[in-house]
Amino acid sequence: MEHNKIIECEQEYIRCFSNTTEHEEFVQYSDALLPDMYKHNFLAVRKTVGPDRIRYLLGSALSEAKAQNKGFFRMELPAGQDYPDAAIDHPGIVREHLGAYLYPSDNEPDWKVRSDCTFRKIETEEMVEQLALLDLAHDRVTCGEDFCVRRTHRRGQVYLSGAACNSYLCYLDGVPVGNCDLFVHGDTAKIEDFAVLPDFQHMGIGTALLREMVSAAKTAGAKVIYLCTGEDDTPREMYRKLGFQKVMNFYAFFWKM
Repeated sequence: MEHNKIIECEQEYIRCFSNTTEHEEFVQYSDALLPDMYKHNFLAVRKTVGPDRIRYLLGSALSEAKAQNKGFFRMELPAGQDYPDAAIDHPGIVREHLGAYLYPSDNEPDWKVRSDCTFRKIETEEMVEQLALLDLAHDRVTCGEDFCVRRTHRRGQVYLSGAACNSYLCYLDGVPVGNCDLFVHGDTAKIEDFAVLPDFQHMGIGTALLREMVSAAKTAGAKVIYLCTGEDDTPREMYRKLGFQKVMNFYAFFWKM
């Protein structure tokens, strides 16, 4: 039951940012306002298929991306379906491995958190600009300033639209030092885009921010509360220590020119 709710929530979350085109074997997600955002523009395979078919779909996606000079493509497999790296025939395609981690909703977090942080849901253009500064501090070097600004403004359109996807800023002494998204669909809540400025990490701010997200999710009526993280990412261990339990795997393939 929880697996089905997480899968449905994942699908509804991406629809906040992307339009869909239905095909027989896959769904194409696209965001005309941010076409170079990998997680807004990808195809998702509808059902479990064999390795030969996956290789064919990968080859087709690669050919199309090159022909249209897209510069990248991303393809998600159905939840839970694995596909070993060794079976990938196309150079440059890498496999992504994400884990879905569930927080037991019947537990009240007993985490020790600092009490000097304040939290505000993004509700104004000024707060979107504060988020842009946080995004630049994180990703200016790896993603470039132009993309960071465009990405934040695109996300800001959704936050200010009244959609179910909201973002929260964490303040320390009145200065924004972290942010996190919360998307609630029915009784399921997804925690996403969790980040704390590098100079303020390992100070308990991240734990305080996550506690606020769990509390906000419960207030919204969520019974299933989860987040997704890379299986090779360091934050995974922090989530486990806080009581998040891995319940699902998600795999995808990515290629960039």
